Amino acid sequence: DANEAFLGMSGYSREDLAEGLLRWDDMTPPEWMPHSLKAIEEFRTTGRTTPYEKEYIRKDGSRWWALFAATRLGEEEGVEFVIDITESKRAEEALRESELRFRTLMSNIPGAVFRSVVREGEPVRQFVSNRIEEITGYPASDFVADRVRWYGSIIHPEDLPKNEATVWRAMERGEPYFLEYRILHADGGVRWVNERGSGVFSAAGKLLWIDGAIFDITEHQKAEEEREQLLARELSARAQSEERRRLSRELHDRVA
Repeated sequence: DANEAFLGMSGYSREDLAEGLLRWDDMTPPEWMPHSLKAIEEFRTTGRTTPYEKEYIRKDGSRWWALFAATRLGEEEGVEFVIDITESKRAEEALRESELRFRTLMSNIPGAVFRSVVREGEPVRQFVSNRIEEITGYPASDFVADRVRWYGSIIHPEDLPKNEATVWRAMERGEPYFLEYRILHADGGVRWVNERGSGVFSAAGKLLWIDGAIFDITEHQKAEEEREQLLARELSARAQSEERRRLSRELHDRVA
């Protein structure tokens, strides 16, 4: 027997059921047969089955996903509960594809892209692209779910308090943030980076996660420092030249 819900899921009619056309082995795709045989053996030995998922074939040949669980009612009778989880499976597949596209896209960005999930008021990095290794010298896996390494070992200790204050102030306002700070590279050197990010909030205004990117600006910073040094030398040279001209005029006037 089968209720109307199962007949609707499988596409068969009650007449088909009466004629014996609803056969689990005909509805089970070949690649899922081992799962079904394992469940049948478990049912025979224990009188029940651990809930499991597999695909079924409808009468029209299309496939659908279901969650199965069976239990014995008596010596000659058992019941199986079947839940259609097709939409859930499609959503999972769409999420996996979206995640794959996201990771592929992120790997092509020149900076290191990250996502930090906020748990108990603290950001925990859930994803960091491989570019972070080029910037810090450490593998990306070191930064996933490891807040201590980034905040305790990577950011220059003099820049850490200002960074945290800036990020949380922006999150409280619901605004993006922008940082420039020094990091301690794995080779022992110091590098400059800029970091920009923004929070994602729930409908109730709760901070869910922070998405951002980190870029190595060490060469740019060096160029800026060199430019400032050149400008300072030029200003100093101008001041010295002006002072020489002033002294020259004074001496000229006095001598005259």
